[in-house]
Amino acid sequence: MTIKQRVLHGLGWLVAGRGIAQTIRWIATIYVIRLLAPEDYGIVAVATVLFGLLIRLCDAGFGNAVVVSDDTDDRTLGEFFGFLLLVSTGLGLIHLLSAPLLAAFFNEPRIVPVMQVLSIGIVFTALSIIPSALLTKKMKFKRFAIASSIATLTGTIVTVILAYNGYAFWSLIIGQLVTQLAIAIVFMTAAKCWIMPRLPRKETMSLISVGSSITAASLLWYVYTKLDVFIAGRLWNSTVLGYYTVPVHLARLPAGKVMPLLRKVAMPSFAQIRDNPSAVSYYFRRTFAVGALISFAVFFGIASVAPTAVPLILGEKWAPSTWLMFAVCLGMPFSSLIGLYGPTLQATGHHKLALANTTLALLLFLVTFT
Repeated sequence: MTIKQRVLHGLGWLVAGRGIAQTIRWIATIYVIRLLAPEDYGIVAVATVLFGLLIRLCDAGFGNAVVVSDDTDDRTLGEFFGFLLLVSTGLGLIHLLSAPLLAAFFNEPRIVPVMQVLSIGIVFTALSIIPSALLTKKMKFKRFAIASSIATLTGTIVTVILAYNGYAFWSLIIGQLVTQLAIAIVFMTAAKCWIMPRLPRKETMSLISVGSSITAASLLWYVYTKLDVFIAGRLWNSTVLGYYTVPVHLARLPAGKVMPLLRKVAMPSFAQIRDNPSAVSYYFRRTFAVGALISFAVFFGIASVAPTAVPLILGEKWAPSTWLMFAVCLGMPFSSLIGLYGPTLQATGHHKLALANTTLALLLFLVTFT
């Protein structure tokens, strides 16, 4: 297959697999929202602020480093796996010990046990990084799509069952952990990746260095997108925060599901043609055009029906969130398209430039916000 054929084939499988799974997940999400109270989502929002940050530290860049690197023999991958387990264990301990401090900061003692339980999820994430990266690198998107769908559906089913039986915010937390564990198991099976961890040597440092640079950019982007919840969690109570976070979460769902598909296919594709700048430029423009077509149509469509759809679908108790969702959807296409630049720069060896761009965006946000 040509690069174009492989990209279209891979994108087709990812869209098909993700589309089926996400349709079911969207229905389940709406059902769970109707069962739970705004307060439950407020508690989960503050309990997962640090968790999401540490997951980014463990996951976001190191998997991409495997995708764009030429040095991925079994010994190197084993040493890299050992490094990831050490990092994830350390981050899990940080998360565990930080629970009382964040509970005091947000004045919400109920998040302490939630954060403690979530700590194990960071280790679960580390188990799936290399298998997922190998499937992406080899463009085995059929296996990737099937494995991802199985894991997503498993976690969704658990969440719905627990919510129906009255487990409140714990249904969201346990469902997330089940999803992460399922991802680790099915991706290792799909990639046939049973690598034993080793202690890293100096020879592995180049791979770790690339992964660290990509991770730093992802970490700063996460901070950029989560500052609102961090500040609001300090100023508002859990109920008001729930009214804010649920529409923002729902508005981000399409971008969180569609745009990663483009990035997932784009990174290994651009890595294979990075020595041909004209080809990279051509395929980036095509990818950007597809992303713009999808994102503007989806988000403007959601914005147009938000005033009617929110109280009708989610229930009258969510009516205060209506116009916030409308406003978020108007700006979301631009935010989504920005996410295509990072993978292209990283795949073509310009990961430091991607880091610089993200740093500049965060600084501009801080200046304008203050």
